[in-house]
Amino acid sequence: MLISNVLVTKGHHVITVRTDDSVGLAVRKLAEHRIGALVVEDQWMKPVGIFSERDFIGAVARDGAAVLGFEVRQLMSSPIISCRASDRIDAVLATMTRAR
Repeated sequence: MLISNVLVTKGHHVITVRTDDSVGLAVRKLAEHRIGALVVEDQWMKPVGIFSERDFIGAVARDGAAVLGFEVRQLMSSPIISCRASDRIDAVLATMTRAR
């Protein structure tokens, strides 16, 4: 199965957040859209990272509720690791596991 097969079901719409947005805003976007990650863009709308549930949970475990006031740039994962629609899902999953 290919990534393109997943995109047929999931769609191509990407939800973003800015580096200087609050973590609280990012978490609200995750909940509102029922997703697990957001693409983080800089001031020029260039993708510079990913903000995920995992980033948030790890920060809350470490620093408590105060992280809601942090800027997304403080918790995001970077650099972005990407794939192509023509890539096989098993290969992409292996890459994601290695990058954890």
